[in-house]
Amino acid sequence: MNGLAEQITFLGLGATVAMMALGLMSAIVIPGIDRWNRHFFAVFFTVFLMSRIVYTVDVILYGMPGMEPVEKAVWFLQSLLGSIPMPMFTFYLVHCFGEDWRRSALFSSVLAIWGLYVLLLPVPVIFVYLIFSASGLLFTDIGISLSALSMFFIILHDQVEQNFRQQRKIAHQRVSLMVLQMRPHFIYNTMMSIYYLCKQNPDLAQQVTLDFTTYLRKNFTALASEEPIPFSEELEHTRAYLAVEQAQFDDMLFIDYDTPHVDFRLPPLTLQPIVENAVKHGMDPDSAALHIQIATRRTGSGSEIVVADNGSGFKAAGDFESANGSEPHNALKNIRERLEIMCGGNMEIESQDGGGTMVKVTIPERNAEEGYLF
Repeated sequence: MNGLAEQITFLGLGATVAMMALGLMSAIVIPGIDRWNRHFFAVFFTVFLMSRIVYTVDVILYGMPGMEPVEKAVWFLQSLLGSIPMPMFTFYLVHCFGEDWRRSALFSSVLAIWGLYVLLLPVPVIFVYLIFSASGLLFTDIGISLSALSMFFIILHDQVEQNFRQQRKIAHQRVSLMVLQMRPHFIYNTMMSIYYLCKQNPDLAQQVTLDFTTYLRKNFTALASEEPIPFSEELEHTRAYLAVEQAQFDDMLFIDYDTPHVDFRLPPLTLQPIVENAVKHGMDPDSAALHIQIATRRTGSGSEIVVADNGSGFKAAGDFESANGSEPHNALKNIRERLEIMCGGNMEIESQDGGGTMVKVTIPERNAEEGYLF
């Protein structure tokens, strides 16, 4: 083997070994791939990596005087290891199609051909070895390596996509859970308010009934929504809820809307539960009236929603991941997780210097335009 051919061969072998090592490390380390695929590709890349290592030893021993028997044995071993991926790939295809490999005609045929190849390996060793040089097999090895890596990463991408879809399904289920956990006393108080208003103020009773119907309709519409919705719909839901609360609390609840920017999308039941939390934990009959401000604006990186109140807030407002397991902490944590999964957004909570709580929701620009991240 001349110097240039030897350099090309070793460079190719190095690239092949590096690709197989990358595939093996990815199969072991990268999350988001199921157990069966992880084990299959770990074994596959290990076998092929061993084959290339033995092949490298074969190239090193090539032409060395007195090493012919060892060289032939090494060549036989690398030929055997190099042939294993073919039945492995067939086995994988049979598995993907849901067939039983023990009853698959395709796998049986490939396995028979592979077995014949193994049986005939010792016979034509010298003949085949003279025909195929190390340089001649180099491009085949690189091609097989690239094909294996491409197949693995395509499958990995599909597994990750499936994992994301599963997360989105969980996020949708959490929306359903939030709808089913509507406060019973809120519904009861609303119905009683409507009952008394029917005599005292029929027009207001009619309006509260309409607002409460809108609130309920938006709640149950969220059950059927698996994608982020326009902010205008979430704002309508929030307005309906607050109109019902204002009818009950009269002059104890004031709302300030500053929402010039509505051209973006967000997960359903994001703004309304945040505002409901502000009313629930900020309202105090023995204190001053509760003022809530809802504001939106476009930022350099996307869209921002701010809900601020002057109430007493709730304990550990900035740490809704605390382990106390209270309802507000769990509800807000739920909202943040759905923001991250469904639109790559974020939510921050902090206590204000003058009292009260401020909740800031940010949604990246690309999600504001596309509506969802994945």
